[in-house]
Amino acid sequence: MSSVYRNVYNLAKEGGTMEGSLVWQLMAHGMENYDDGYSIVLGLNPSTTQIISNQAHIMTALAHSLNHE
Repeated sequence: MSSVYRNVYNLAKEGGTMEGSLVWQLMAHGMENYDDGYSIVLGLNPSTTQIISNQAHIMTALAHSLNHE
């Protein structure tokens, strides 16, 4: 996942089409009936939660830096 996010960042930095890529089905506890195998329950996946959080911060910083150019 980190390598995919790195590619997304690089494409976004160059103004590419992947600026808003990689949206998962984020689920809350108790929503297991809706799980199709691709959902993420953030409370059950701390490493995934951290990766998504880090990427959000990185992309926000990139957006701010590109807006100030």
